[in-house]
Amino acid sequence: MAIGKPFITIKVEIPEGCEDFRTEFLCLEKDEQFQEEIKDLIKKRLIFEKRYGKPES
Repeated sequence: MAIGKPFITIKVEIPEGCEDFRTEFLCLEKDEQFQEEIKDLIKKRLIFEKRYGKPES
């Protein structure tokens, strides 16, 4: 039984020092270009982890 693609939900706080960009920050949630950039970042991270293991913190 297929249930669709898996997804995650994350909470991101505005970075320290960026409080003056509150409005712009809140608009990112619905920004399609931003969402595509995040998807690309996640894809790169998953590929990296598969090839080289998790990066050290």
